[in-house]
Amino acid sequence: VPFTEVSGVNKDAETLKQSGLNAHWFPLTADNEIYYPVKVEKKYDISFIGHRNPETRIKRENILKALGDKFNLIAFTGDPFVNARQAAEIYNASKLVLNENMFPSVNLRLFEAMACRTAVLTEANGEGVTDLFEDGKQVITYSAENLLERVAWYLDHDEEREAISSAGSERISRCHTTTQRAKQLLELLKNSVRTKKRKAAVMNSLGQTLLNYFLKWQDKDRQALNDAFNLINESLSVERTADGLITAGLILTLTGQHENALKYFKSAKIQFPDEQISYLYSGVSQYYLSDMPGAKLSLAKFLQSEKDTGGAPGTEAFYSTLGDLLRENGNDFEPGLMKSSLPMHFWSALEYYIKAAEIKPDNWEVVGDMLMEVNSPDQALKAYDAAGVTPLEKLIRARKASYY
Repeated sequence: VPFTEVSGVNKDAETLKQSGLNAHWFPLTADNEIYYPVKVEKKYDISFIGHRNPETRIKRENILKALGDKFNLIAFTGDPFVNARQAAEIYNASKLVLNENMFPSVNLRLFEAMACRTAVLTEANGEGVTDLFEDGKQVITYSAENLLERVAWYLDHDEEREAISSAGSERISRCHTTTQRAKQLLELLKNSVRTKKRKAAVMNSLGQTLLNYFLKWQDKDRQALNDAFNLINESLSVERTADGLITAGLILTLTGQHENALKYFKSAKIQFPDEQISYLYSGVSQYYLSDMPGAKLSLAKFLQSEKDTGGAPGTEAFYSTLGDLLRENGNDFEPGLMKSSLPMHFWSALEYYIKAAEIKPDNWEVVGDMLMEVNSPDQALKAYDAAGVTPLEKLIRARKASYY
């Protein structure tokens, strides 16, 4: 299958391509050694596998309640824990599988359930969904307006549901297995690693990949962090790059080595003064080291002006100003990764605004606006409520789009 057919279109990859980079979108995939069709009785009308937390996953809670009140829904929410092979058994035994993510998008559950020849309900307007699958043909999309109606229809129309199940499973086995992804990656790398510098670039990329893997699964594989640091340093021994220096510093922050991390960030500032992000990371490291004058100076450089952040590090103005700047530069948030527990180096605008809102509640309105922009009205309503005074039109729009 040509790679272009497999990957669909991704706006970030396309933007990078237009700037001259050899960029490709690698969607998630299903492990074809675990998730595959098995002929068993479809004993569950609707199943869901995933954690429940009414405080942080409000939309999920609302959807599960709405479906549970009207249909035969079974939810496996972590007590007891469901492993991958058990999940495959549940998917195979389900007529419909509910997929829900904090921000609508393609996620592992979508690919894995489809691979088991089960019709998957996933949110409409999810980034990447319609790039890879066709609604009503390989997948079933839903919204707050039609969720109950679509579930009732497909539970009553077995032939249509089974046709979607089969087409979805066929698409996964043809285009979206781990075997397919490995072949695609090897094909892309085959002709790229020819020089010492290119090999260093590959090591740098692998180091960053392991860092991101650790951020997602840090409770499972701490060795990934050591491997990431070793790969980055090996690439730096061949070629000093801003990207490599900054990534090495970020890895060190995760083990609390802010003094050593600062050395890497300062090296990036000296050798690559146009890389403004190194000033942000230097300032945050200096903040952690209680060097407030140094932190303010570095952060002022990051702002590219003579003004400081509008307040001392740790104040509401400090958090909200950095949130404004990161948002202006497109670093709004990262779906699927809760960054609040990580060092501030990893925060996006959303985390900075949340921190500012904990000091000055009217910042919750900005948080609510951002959540609305990414199709998360249930969470937005909670933020608007915490803000106190919120324009009525915003509340009406969020309530109308939510699953309350």
